[in-house]
Amino acid sequence: SYLVPDRWLRVLPLVNRALVEGDGRHWPLDVLMALQRGDMQLWIAAGEEDVIAAICVTELVVAPRQKRLSLILCAGEGVLEMLPDSLPAIEAWARAQGARRAEIVGRDGWARALAGAGYERRAVLLRKDLC
Repeated sequence: SYLVPDRWLRVLPLVNRALVEGDGRHWPLDVLMALQRGDMQLWIAAGEEDVIAAICVTELVVAPRQKRLSLILCAGEGVLEMLPDSLPAIEAWARAQGARRAEIVGRDGWARALAGAGYERRAVLLRKDLC
């Protein structure tokens, strides 16, 4: 979390891009504060010349009977193609933290991209705005 301020301005455009596509649960400041507290984790895929190619933000969610890894947001060039190769390291970290499951809420493209990585569609998210 001590590296977050140093890299925040470099990843902020990607965070914004992911949040625009999201459901309004988080604003960039919410993500920054959670990263600084250590409640969320920032994963960076570097491209050529140390350019940030893609990012993912995860969160460990603790329920009374189970801890799970939740993929909060991802964005970047080719993120759908690179994520299947990046997930094993993220999942290994989550296992070391005691997580028993990984979950991703996303659009249909995520289900297709991650089908070969062991992820399966288990539910449908239904949402209604109340205000």
